[in-house]
Amino acid sequence: MSIVLNGSTGITTPDIDSTAGFDASDLTGALPAISGSALTSLTSANLTGALPAIDGAALTGIQTGPTYGTPVATTSGTAFDFTGIPAGVKEIKVYFDGVTLTANYELYVRVGTSSGFVGSGYSSSSLSATASVLSEYHRTDAFFLNTLTASAPATGVLVLTRTTQSGHVWGQSHSFGGPVRTAVGGGMVDAGAEITQLRVLPSSPTPTFTAGTLNISWSF
Repeated sequence: MSIVLNGSTGITTPDIDSTAGFDASDLTGALPAISGSALTSLTSANLTGALPAIDGAALTGIQTGPTYGTPVATTSGTAFDFTGIPAGVKEIKVYFDGVTLTANYELYVRVGTSSGFVGSGYSSSSLSATASVLSEYHRTDAFFLNTLTASAPATGVLVLTRTTQSGHVWGQSHSFGGPVRTAVGGGMVDAGAEITQLRVLPSSPTPTFTAGTLNISWSF
């Protein structure tokens, strides 16, 4: 018995009177490829079997929320490093909560790669305002935060954002507030490679940290 498959005329059996069985060698011709757009009037009765379970490992390009680091108490020491930032992140945030120093120095934030911390090439400015004083500073060796005095702890957020899909130029903005001082600013740096770490330190090596906490987060 032979069965002919044809996308136009359908299925024919030239020797329909044959009572013999048939196997794969009896089938000739081809049906057109199945297109989902051509399927109509399907009901549950037309469908049998089961689809495999969805495996999350096969899902790509899905946006997720931020990943947070572990908060660090800034009650002593002269610098704090945050490491383990994965490749491909698009945004990094640094959170300052009541950070103070033993003397009236400002704060720096430096980005780092697998080769070390970047100490030049920053375009950074920060504006500070109190009830009586307005001051602005610029730096090229770090992101400068014009926010700290002994009576005005640093409380706010610094945000780093990758400026292209896969490049290494990052824009920076920050905003700090409190009962004594407001500080805002921004800048940019070409890290030259993937950012894997960040360092927060005083603008002078003399003072030490005395209070507050730091933390970071990153998002893809």
